[in-house]
Amino acid sequence: MTKKNKSIEKTIAGIGWYKEDQWDLLLRNAEDKDDLETTYAEWLEGISKGMKALSKSGVQCEKIPVDVEEIIQWCRDKGYPFDGASRSLYFAIKTKEIFG
Repeated sequence: MTKKNKSIEKTIAGIGWYKEDQWDLLLRNAEDKDDLETTYAEWLEGISKGMKALSKSGVQCEKIPVDVEEIIQWCRDKGYPFDGASRSLYFAIKTKEIFG
């Protein structure tokens, strides 16, 4: 997503930001749990590194708070598997809702 501000365009990446107390719920329900970090601390370290790399390349990273129960329900309602592709789509929709 690109946000226009005067004559400058800024790319915004919405980063799904999980709560530590919901990490186990995510793992229990994710169809791709083998592709996810085992602990919240591991996820946090990896996502933080990824955000730093994106920021260095000029991308504005914005944390999108995630309620795991809400995204699980969203996937059910849409008939989507609860996997990385569906979670990414959810974050993209939320980013667009927030930042236009």
